Amino acid sequence: MYQIVTDAGIFYLKIARPPTTKARCEAEALLLVDLVAAKLPVVCPIPLRQGGYAQEISAGEGVRPTLLFPAAPLSPVQLSDPDQARQFGQLLANFHEITDRRAIDPDLPKADPRGAFQWIEQIVAGIDLSSELRDGLYRAADKIVQIYSTLPQSAPAYGIIHGDLARCNIRQDADGRLTLFDFGAAQYGWRANELLNVWSTMLSQPAPQRHEELWAAFICGYSSLGTLPKNTEALKPFYRLARKLATMAYICGTLTLRRGIEPISENNIAQQANEVIQMFGGLSSFQEH
Repeated sequence: MYQIVTDAGIFYLKIARPPTTKARCEAEALLLVDLVAAKLPVVCPIPLRQGGYAQEISAGEGVRPTLLFPAAPLSPVQLSDPDQARQFGQLLANFHEITDRRAIDPDLPKADPRGAFQWIEQIVAGIDLSSELRDGLYRAADKIVQIYSTLPQSAPAYGIIHGDLARCNIRQDADGRLTLFDFGAAQYGWRANELLNVWSTMLSQPAPQRHEELWAAFICGYSSLGTLPKNTEALKPFYRLARKLATMAYICGTLTLRRGIEPISENNIAQQANEVIQMFGGLSSFQEH
């Protein structure tokens, strides 16, 4: 995402990374158009004169699709107090509820539990691990596939999710109003995963000593407007395992946000593989609540 300052104002140019296609960017834009029509606070891309929203540009690694956005509120949120966490929970529940109620159905990818095996393939392709560690990683991935394959794939537990909830994608204006930003990772997936992403990253970093207090406030806000997936708490250890594998795969991947130069050695993937196996060994059976 690049900020562009012009005489006409400030804009954001989003240049998608491979393998994102122009059609995928168009689907993101159409989702945002529907959300704006439902009065959800999101930032919608600027339409092209010739129609549509996505435009392709040439880059060193090939053609890349782009979307142009008007300026978003400039302040990313910290989510360091219960009131803000509660407001964010309400915003997220409203987003999920709107996509279900309006039957919004853009051409977005669908989460596939079998993707866990692809993470392992990326890891073992990026670094030489012992057969014991490789086998342990595949067993952990198999467990993730088993668990998520049993979950419902219908609303409200499953549906459109933002897919990349980070503090930089939750903006705040001068009046304290929150806005969802950057839907480039939007997909059909399990809402429990969306909520647990908030639990594991967004609420744990700015004020770790208040983690559980902020989580309770967020859940209170979400439950006031939406239906809390009944398996959210039970999925916590499995989500942590899946997230760790996904992060390891990202580091070992051929193309990362740092253009393929993520320092594998500094992240000690072999040590992390041992940690995954320990996490897997400590898992109890999955029981929905």
